[in-house]
Amino acid sequence: MQPNCKHKSRSRNLEQAVQAYMAAGGSDTRDRWPVLWTAIQVNLGNALQALGERKGSIVLLVEAVAAYRSIVQYVNGDDQIQWAAHYNIGNAHIALSKLQSGSASLESAITAYQTALASHGIRSDTIKFIAVHHNLGNAFRMLGERMRSREALHQALHFYHAGLRAIRTVDAPVQRELFNRNIQRTHDSVRELQEQSKVSNLMQESG
Repeated sequence: MQPNCKHKSRSRNLEQAVQAYMAAGGSDTRDRWPVLWTAIQVNLGNALQALGERKGSIVLLVEAVAAYRSIVQYVNGDDQIQWAAHYNIGNAHIALSKLQSGSASLESAITAYQTALASHGIRSDTIKFIAVHHNLGNAFRMLGERMRSREALHQALHFYHAGLRAIRTVDAPVQRELFNRNIQRTHDSVRELQEQSKVSNLMQESG
């Protein structure tokens, strides 16, 4: 099968999955079988996000965020589910930020990740703690690079270093290397902004 055929086949499968999850995840299911409904909403959000990223569709990614947010709205008292929902909301906003200009999607991602980080569902899970810190670092780095904000870049470094400290308690060499590369990239971005600021100041003085 040619790559283009595989791409189209994968998209069709995702479209069919979205339709099936939407049909199965109505309010009747939510009221009668809340655990099943939650699983359907997670899968719906995942399918919408995958399809939105594949098609470059803002509309589908916004629908993915809505699916995840419905879990936050209707499922109470389960910290693990709340953590996962906010984490997924953050991921969907990161995907949106790649299709949109400005800072709104990145700021929404940061808010979602910070909410996930504050959840009791993450307190005793080092792997989740590391994952959220990595994604928070990425979101702040992307925000800093896009908006030329040294403050955001320093926030990125804060979360990267916190995640890196947590990695030392587990055997995760790949993740450790990823954190180190992102820390280096963020330092490079900070230096670039500092150099640009120096050049701008010199031009103003000479003018």
